Amino acid sequence: MLQTFWYMIKLSVVIVGVVWLLSLDGQVVMEWDVYRVTAHTGFFLFLIALVVLVVAWVTRGAIWLESIPKLWRIYRGEKRREQGHVAILRGLTALSAGDAKIAEYQAHRAQKLSPAEDGLAQLLSAHAARMNGRTREAEERFHVLAKNKETALLGYQGLIKTAYEQGQEEKALALAYQAYNKNHKNKDFLPRIYEMECESRAWLAALKTLNRIEKTNVMEKDKVKRDRAALLTQIGLDAKQIGQYTLSSEKFAAALKACPEFLPAALELAAYYAHHKDNSRLKRLIETQWRHAPHPDLVAHWMRLLSDRKAQKPNARLDWIKRLAAQNHDHIESLIAIAKIAMEDGLWGEARAYLLKAEAQKPRATIYRMLEEIAHCSDHDNDKARIWADKGIDAPADPAWMCENTGRVYAEWQIMTPPHNFNSIKWRAPRRLQITGVTSPYGTSNTLNLENFIDR
Repeated sequence: MLQTFWYMIKLSVVIVGVVWLLSLDGQVVMEWDVYRVTAHTGFFLFLIALVVLVVAWVTRGAIWLESIPKLWRIYRGEKRREQGHVAILRGLTALSAGDAKIAEYQAHRAQKLSPAEDGLAQLLSAHAARMNGRTREAEERFHVLAKNKETALLGYQGLIKTAYEQGQEEKALALAYQAYNKNHKNKDFLPRIYEMECESRAWLAALKTLNRIEKTNVMEKDKVKRDRAALLTQIGLDAKQIGQYTLSSEKFAAALKACPEFLPAALELAAYYAHHKDNSRLKRLIETQWRHAPHPDLVAHWMRLLSDRKAQKPNARLDWIKRLAAQNHDHIESLIAIAKIAMEDGLWGEARAYLLKAEAQKPRATIYRMLEEIAHCSDHDNDKARIWADKGIDAPADPAWMCENTGRVYAEWQIMTPPHNFNSIKWRAPRRLQITGVTSPYGTSNTLNLENFIDR
């Protein structure tokens, strides 16, 4: 609508101009030798304007005709570039499908059709060569990409991956350092450097890289805290292994400062304090850790803090464990800890009360084993003991050191688990797998619960 309106305005201006020229008074006389031409002034000016317009049109047409070869070259270039893009797209599709031969062919076509996209074609050719087993050729192409500022990231990533697949972890890590040193503003290499340092067990280097990652906000804060605690704990364990016990305790304490609820560091530090009979620090540590993450091993350290003289008093042991449980009185570990001490002291009724309270909160296999023992030792009721034993068969397993990624259970905490899982072990109940549609021969339930200890 606006274009039509604008066209009408321009046409009106032209018409008004022509009428104005024709309406001008006077004559124009031109003499040349014996020739004399007389014309109306308006008509003469109109002819001049018409001649100028025709000359402009002719000139513009000549320029257009002259530019036809250039326009044709531009058209052909755009067409070839479009075909090059299609070749790259087909090559990437073939590469993702595992067809390296077609990917390499399409990469060659892309390089011929669209030189401007040579970086993508080089990347495609490099990956295709790597897939075909021509590692040397792939590395050469990746090196070419790495030299270009625009494609350096792609080149270094390809070199790192190639070195890593060949088992050259040190070379891969050196390439990652080189890429990061060339461009400190690019933070994309930091997480990969961190992963490789952890896989290489370079804990001090990984800790420094983690500090850099924390400043870039490319990792969640909770993960940074847990990873820092894990690294410090592992450094402490390495120091402990070579007899540097003071240094190890400092690292365990630093780990707890970074992440107060990190259980492995707390258990190691508690063992250190217990060995050196530092009872005041041990007591504070156990009370603090019990508020964050209770663990059965802490109960043994806590009970040793009670002197033999005080332990001879009636209910002294029970009162002592209740003092610890008060730090986290609703936690199931607190209830079980009280019940165990009560059973050791022969207080069967009180032990049963705490166990039933724990069962109502969260059933667990150890709870039913303890109730079975109470039924045998206190009530001498084999039928009731059998009922508790049957419940314990299908009850959730007790907490253990389990890898969150694979579901495997370990005897103790480890910072690395196969294949390359870092800081994935947590103290928790093993994963359970429900299989529906299976009828048990011992009941009418159509759900069978199995412990899932296999890799995903």
